[in-house]
Amino acid sequence: MKKNRLRKSFIAYCLFYFSLYSCFLIIAIFLINIFINQKLEDIFPQLEDVLEYEDYLRRDEFYRIPLKKFKRNEIVIYDESESILFYTQHRLNFSINSGDLDFIYSYYDNSNYYIEQFTNKEGKLYYYLIQILNNHHDVEMEGPTFAILDEQLNIVKGNAFEGREQLTERELELLQGLNEGNYIEKYTYETERGEKRSLIFLAPSFDSVEYQHIVNRIYSIWLYLIPIVILLELFIMYSFFKRIKKAINPMQELLTVYEKSGTIIYEESEIPIEFSRFFVSFQELLANLEKERVKNEQIYKDKQSVITNLSHDLKTPLTVIQGYAKAFKDGIVPKDKEEKYMDAIYNKCNIAVQTIDSLFEYTQMEHPEYKMHIEHIDFVEFCKAYLATKYIDLELQGYKLEFSLPEKAIFKDFDSLLIRRLFDNIIGNSIKYNKKGTTIYFKLLDRGRKVKVILADDGVGVDETIRNKIFSPFVMGDKARSSGHGTGLGLCIAKKVVDLHRGKIYCIEEPVRPYAFEIDILL
Repeated sequence: MKKNRLRKSFIAYCLFYFSLYSCFLIIAIFLINIFINQKLEDIFPQLEDVLEYEDYLRRDEFYRIPLKKFKRNEIVIYDESESILFYTQHRLNFSINSGDLDFIYSYYDNSNYYIEQFTNKEGKLYYYLIQILNNHHDVEMEGPTFAILDEQLNIVKGNAFEGREQLTERELELLQGLNEGNYIEKYTYETERGEKRSLIFLAPSFDSVEYQHIVNRIYSIWLYLIPIVILLELFIMYSFFKRIKKAINPMQELLTVYEKSGTIIYEESEIPIEFSRFFVSFQELLANLEKERVKNEQIYKDKQSVITNLSHDLKTPLTVIQGYAKAFKDGIVPKDKEEKYMDAIYNKCNIAVQTIDSLFEYTQMEHPEYKMHIEHIDFVEFCKAYLATKYIDLELQGYKLEFSLPEKAIFKDFDSLLIRRLFDNIIGNSIKYNKKGTTIYFKLLDRGRKVKVILADDGVGVDETIRNKIFSPFVMGDKARSSGHGTGLGLCIAKKVVDLHRGKIYCIEEPVRPYAFEIDILL
């Protein structure tokens, strides 16, 4: 399972191809440098390169030395009698006699000479030769070994080259490590049998211009190898983008399906794991958008319903007023019925005004900048004062009131005018729908940080068809609608008051007797 998740990981793709690209680039540069260095070593081999095969030399196994590596050099090996045992014949321009061995620059021993030219006061040329000792413990107390040669190479002073009065130009050249324009070195050693050997190594000399030309030619290999490296890198990049596209394709397909069908369904294994959370969030977003769409549609329907119902509720009284007013204008109202007509017009005007006032109050509370007048007061005392005034009013209208309140004080933050309107609307709703003699119940319960208010009656109850939408605007029972005494906004405004106080209001579907209709409020 873990392996499958790694295979489907977008980051794993990126890390894999980045590592592959980096490793390839590093290895390519490393191999090219090795190749160039090897080329340089092949063109400019040194005596040290020959001595890598010293074991073969000590066994006189010269055939085992890879001579192709030294095709630009000459190697000559002499025995202790100064007879040639081995030579390469690479046609390098040189000539060495056995008598030259003592003057050839030695690789290890203490017979090397430092040579410097100088002129005396008369302007004559001289050569100053001094022996450079590699093994300092061999230095004798008499002083250094040196010689001073004049322009004809006569030895005019010094303790070097005893028994010689003059050196040849060839011998002076050999002492400087040169032979007919070639670099020359000597290496002396003993075989495993104790026999002495002298190895002469010659290498062609190059001036700075020729040397730089050879180096530039070798480094020009980059001009051929870089395009190859770039092509391989492009291939890796192409593979990388192709892989990424393959990882993203399922997501593009899902979005295409969503554009066509409006739904998005996917398998987790189809997409990189880094995008799983994105698709979960995207699904949640789509679900929220769908809820908002449904909600907006409902709001639009509610607005249309408000307009339709408002038109109906205003048209009914206004039609009556219009008819009675026309009757007065036409003079067809009997004298004994004029007062009755005037009362009807007045009552219908009150209904229209009540409807408009309720609508104004509803729209005012719907406004996002609507502000409440919050007070921190005893909610129990507030309810007592409210019920005291309401009790007389209900008794005069022929209704009964029973209430139950806690004895201890409960301090709450609320808008007293809005809460009063909340109670009025619910109790008023019970009056509209029930006949005289109905008992209205008011019960206040302490729920800690909240209070619960139960408003109920034992009247006719509420129709099941409208029970779930009684808090929507312009929802009324048939009796209120036919009587013309309802606006359909009372319970809607009551819910808005509860919402403003961040509470809950709901209608109990099956109230317990004696309740036939019950609304519970949590504030």
